[in-house]
Order: sequence, then C-alpha cells, then structure tokens
Amino acid sequence: KFTLLDLVHDRWFDLEAFTFDREKHEVRLYLGEKRKGPYDEKILIITNVFNVAIDDQAQIGIYDVTDVQITDTSIRLESAMSLVITLAIDDCCEIYLIQNPGNHGVGKE
Repeated sequence: KFTLLDLVHDRWFDLEAFTFDREKHEVRLYLGEKRKGPYDEKILIITNVFNVAIDDQAQIGIYDVTDVQITDTSIRLESAMSLVITLAIDDCCEIYLIQNPGNHGVGKE
C-alpha cells in the first residue's frame, strides 16, 4: 500500500503549470521524474478544493515535492526549496495520480 507521498516524492513540477479551477473546485499539478523535465508525465488531480494558498519564498519556478500532509480540511504540498502549497478541501475530496495521455515531453533548459 502506497501513500500519496510515496507516489509524488521527488517528482518535479513547474509552478507556472499548476492550475486551480474555481468552478470545478479542482487542482491539477503536472509532475515529472527529472529536474530538467519533462514536467507533464503524470497529473496529480485533487477535487473538492475550495481555496489555494501558495507561499513561494524561492521564486525559482521549478520545484520537487518533498512532503505531503493531509488533514480533514487541508492538503499541504511542500518542497525543500521554500515552497508550500496549501489546499483547503472538504470531506468529499478525491485524489488521483494519472499518467498524462497528452504528455508532450516538455522540459526546461
């Protein structure tokens, strides 16, 4: 049995590609295995999200996931590089990690 942290730890993402659809109450975070990309190999989808707070101290754009904390009311995604994304959720929240069918192999140089 795997935890969410087991599945996303040390995966890389471009913060600019992070999306929060307020109408659908859905967050999407595109993840890759390598620091230089591509960053869209997998998609972390979280539903029933009502607010997102991003504390981006580093302002570097590309981050890895180093910790995930889940409570009844929030999900907190952290990077060791001074980034914290906090999602306010309700008790019907669902989390999916899927292979991206539209993976274009986009990386950063």
